[in-house]
Amino acid sequence: IESYLDERRMLSARVTLCQPVYAQVLVRGTIYVRPHYEGCEKQIEEVIRQEIDSVTGQGGFGNVLRFDRLFRALEALPCVSYIYDLSLAPKNRQYAAAEGADIRPAEHCLLYPGAMQLDIIPQTELI
Repeated sequence: IESYLDERRMLSARVTLCQPVYAQVLVRGTIYVRPHYEGCEKQIEEVIRQEIDSVTGQGGFGNVLRFDRLFRALEALPCVSYIYDLSLAPKNRQYAAAEGADIRPAEHCLLYPGAMQLDIIPQTELI
C-alpha cells in the first residue's frame, strides 16, 4: 500500500499509514415508553447500536458521533414516550473525546457500542 501511495502522492505531501483503533462508547439513560408495546428495550438497544457502530455501520474513521442524531432516532421509535436522560461517554479517552454531548474519535478510530445502562420505564408509572 505504501509503495502504491508513494507513487501517486504530490512531492510535498507526506503519507503515513497507521493501524486502526477501536473505542467503545458507553451509554446511560432513562427512557419512558408507552404502555402496551412489547420488545421496547430490544428496539431501543438496536437503534443505539446502529447509530454508534462505525465498524459495521455507516460511520467511518474519525466521524463524529452526534448526540442529537441518536436522540432523534430514539424519539422516532413508536414505543418511546419521552427520553428523560441520555448520555454518551467514550471508554478509552486516548482515542475518543467527549465534545459537549458528542463523541469525536481520532482520525484512525472507529466507534462501537459498549455497555448500556438503560432504565426503561413504562409511562403508566408516571405520577
